[in-house]
Amino acid sequence: MRIYTVLFAVLLFLPFGASSKKQKLPKDFMFIPSSTVKVDSILVSHNAFYMLNHEVTNFEYRTFLNDLKKDGNETDFALAYPDTSAWLIQRWFMQPMANLYFWHPAYDHYPVVNISKQGVELYCEWLTKEIREIYGETINDVRLPSKYEWVSAARGGSTGAPYPWGTPNLQNAKGCALANYLTIGDQNITKTKDGLVVVSDSTFVISHTNEVFTTATVKSYTPNPYGLYNMSCNVAEMTASNSAMGGHWHSPGYDIRITSEIKFDKGNPFVGFRPVITHMKPKK
Repeated sequence: MRIYTVLFAVLLFLPFGASSKKQKLPKDFMFIPSSTVKVDSILVSHNAFYMLNHEVTNFEYRTFLNDLKKDGNETDFALAYPDTSAWLIQRWFMQPMANLYFWHPAYDHYPVVNISKQGVELYCEWLTKEIREIYGETINDVRLPSKYEWVSAARGGSTGAPYPWGTPNLQNAKGCALANYLTIGDQNITKTKDGLVVVSDSTFVISHTNEVFTTATVKSYTPNPYGLYNMSCNVAEMTASNSAMGGHWHSPGYDIRITSEIKFDKGNPFVGFRPVITHMKPKK
């Protein structure tokens, strides 16, 4: 039996409360308890589910594409392949990213971007089969989260904090950035005669360990209380409702709040994804 090298290398049981049955899944899927979440003044309840603790990486997505190619599934391969030309943003020198980001081993552990929702759905179907080969048919389908599930997971059990780390601050006590986002100084902000805010000559935040000019590796910074990395910024994350949540590497600090939402209609360098699985498949 072929083992999916990244997710399935070590098999563990996830810990739950005494009232919850254990379910066997790859160790990187974290348990998110059932909850009621308020978003945009709307209260929505959700069942317990599991969420991958990191954004899907280039390496993980290439593994999926290689399987499609090996199986001769050229149609799905073409649908799922990233649009690497989307890196070529006007006035930005991004040709090296277009050439290297998806395929070079140096970017193996960076989030996959420039993918379509169709590609993500095909990935979820493929990963469902991979997981069931190991854990059996009792596992629910792998899928994208709803917006409400995503917000609930990002909050990590907190109800009021705007960011996954539980405070309203973007830096820790030592002045180190808590996420990968765009910093904007007062000198970069002006207003037109009509009162419109104009931002220019912005610079990227520099983390306490290395310079980050676009994406960072998927397990950068400190995870939230549920064990989820980068739920704010790095890349905004697709939901089932054609939106992406949490801001991205080119978002200023205000726009990496948990509830920050942008429309998603096609692959771009700012949006990635992480899948979820509903807890416990209903008995027939």
